[in-house]
Amino acid sequence: DSGASTNDATPRLNGQAEAGSTVTVFQDDVEIGTTTAGNDGTWSFPVEALPDGEVTFSATATDANGNESVASDPFTLTIDTTAPNAPIIDPTDGETITGTAEAGSTVTLRDDDDNVLGTVPADENGNWSFTPTPALADGAAVTATATDDAGNTGPEGTATVDVDFDDQTPPVAPTLNSATDNVAPNAGNLDSGTSTNDATPRLNGQAEAGSTVTVFQDDVEVGTTTAGNDGTWSFPVEALPDGEVTFSATATDANGNVSTPSDPFTLTIDTTPPAEGDNTVSFADDVYSADEADSAILTGQIEDGASIDTLTITSDAGGEPVVIEGVDIDLTGGTFSTLADLSGLNDGTLTATLSITDEAGNTADFGDTATLDTLADAAPLATLTSNDADGLINAGDADTAS
Repeated sequence: DSGASTNDATPRLNGQAEAGSTVTVFQDDVEIGTTTAGNDGTWSFPVEALPDGEVTFSATATDANGNESVASDPFTLTIDTTAPNAPIIDPTDGETITGTAEAGSTVTLRDDDDNVLGTVPADENGNWSFTPTPALADGAAVTATATDDAGNTGPEGTATVDVDFDDQTPPVAPTLNSATDNVAPNAGNLDSGTSTNDATPRLNGQAEAGSTVTVFQDDVEVGTTTAGNDGTWSFPVEALPDGEVTFSATATDANGNVSTPSDPFTLTIDTTPPAEGDNTVSFADDVYSADEADSAILTGQIEDGASIDTLTITSDAGGEPVVIEGVDIDLTGGTFSTLADLSGLNDGTLTATLSITDEAGNTADFGDTATLDTLADAAPLATLTSNDADGLINAGDADTAS
């Protein structure tokens, strides 16, 4: 009918006129062609391709004697070959589905099996609403297309039903369970309160599945990550300076509800090797001689939290090195003492090397030297004398020798 919209850019006009008359067709008052009315007075006229927009047609009839009629009433069409945009579907719990589409269009909704759930009109502002029966289940997919008055259908808009979309309950506080140390020798998972020589540890925890985990370092936000389907999350920390740092985290669900913070998780970053002064080793004597060559007493101290790996004694003259494991050393508080067996070493300069590892996993060596001389202070050789005039000890002599 006149006044309608169409997505046909080449419509055919139809009408009635005096039988046999010549019908002249006008488009927006400009003549575009003629046709002849049949014996029953019907006529039709194919219009050439039209651009989108409103167009007005009219017609006159001219009889065989050249008499021309007045113009017909105007006939208007709106040419519209442009499809609507995809409708927007609001988050839905499956009870009611709402959204927006092209104003005046018809919205068709389908389930994930492409079954039509129903159709609804979009009002003058583009708003629409549909209530499926029965309600859609959690996780169900729903699609919507919009068809305008001209018959153009646009692409699909999609949404997934979330029965908790209007949930206003915050998630439970996430947990921050461990930090992963990737620097030897203490590589592995660390508990809160420990020291580490890894300046870029990875934090690990649990939170509501799919929630956004926000990580704080000393109460300052440093980034976010997403909890997986099993609720696990991890976050790589950027390089930290030496010192104590406290981490915490919150979880934000899909509806923007934010949890309370996790319990604090503290680490002490320590990338500095143990220093002299806090850590020493020394021989009890500077020279070990015959009466003490089999053993040496070594004493020293190590810093709080450190542990002794080995105490190794070597001689520059060779022999079997002495290696004492830390577990075999008497450690009381920060001081230690041990007795070393030197019997396998050759006389020469002894070097004692103390290898320690601090609480964060940093290692260092400290040393001292002494001398091993098993000939020093040895008993003198015996002196042999004789009472014979020749002063010699001869075979068969009855003299005594001393």
